[in-house]
Amino acid sequence: MKIKNLTLTFLTFFILACSSALAIPPIPCTFFGTVSIDGNPVNATLVTVHRNSTGEYLATAKEPPAGFGHYTVAVTAAGEYIRFKVNGVWADQPEQYCESGNFTYLNLTLSCTDCDGDGYNYTVDCNDDNPNIHPGAVEVCNALDDNCDGTIDNFTESCYTGPAGTLNVGICKAGSRTCTNGVWSSCTGDVKPTSEVCNGLDDDCDGYVDDGVCGGGGGGGGGMQTTTTTTTTTTLAGGETTTTTAWTEETTTTTTLPPTTTTTPPTTKTTLPTTPLTGFLALLSSQLAPILLIVAVLIILAIFFFTKKGKKR
Repeated sequence: MKIKNLTLTFLTFFILACSSALAIPPIPCTFFGTVSIDGNPVNATLVTVHRNSTGEYLATAKEPPAGFGHYTVAVTAAGEYIRFKVNGVWADQPEQYCESGNFTYLNLTLSCTDCDGDGYNYTVDCNDDNPNIHPGAVEVCNALDDNCDGTIDNFTESCYTGPAGTLNVGICKAGSRTCTNGVWSSCTGDVKPTSEVCNGLDDDCDGYVDDGVCGGGGGGGGGMQTTTTTTTTTTLAGGETTTTTAWTEETTTTTTLPPTTTTTPPTTKTTLPTTPLTGFLALLSSQLAPILLIVAVLIILAIFFFTKKGKKR
């Protein structure tokens, strides 16, 4: 008897251990039935299942074989209450209990044909509960099919990560980014300002080419890109005229020359070498000049006096 009890206890623990290890998933509940909108039965319409407490999406119904209604869906939410949406709008039916392994026949009805009032009825509107979603709407990056083309996001637009006011100036240009399921990728391919170098381009995207980098001796040079329009009118025989217009892009370059340095050669004074003889002659000439002047005056007076005296005799 004791051995039998031990055996039963062992088998019980073994079964519990195996059940935990296998972790058998819960059996879903299944719903199926017809769908009617404004009293008209419809096929191939969007039916989704949501958790009643939070509105969380759980599953999308499939169209069953002919003769089995308009939809069928298996929901893994055993022991919870669920609700149905038809074309994004809550169906008229209240919440339903999901009992594991049960098959429930439930006809879904919707009392409006354009429930969101956007001008598109259930036959073309993929979400009749949101007026911003309908055919022709602008697709935005929000993980929704805004224009009802069957594709969620997955589109590309231009982008630019450089400073404001530099896009399409000089070398700067836009790149592109892609939206996937509501998330933008990084911007790639855009060209942003860099340090200006002497290469005939506007590298820093300020509207000037090679400004401050191409002048000689460290000076600056640069220019503004301009466009010149030339219109030529020609008179043909018979009085008809033809007009030809030409556009020429020019770059006006301003170069700052380095300051000019003027060197004035020093003034050189040549001094002749001095000898004893030249020194004596220089001294003698400086001393005799006054004496010679006096002698010359005396001689002139003497000549005048004797000439006058000779006349009196």
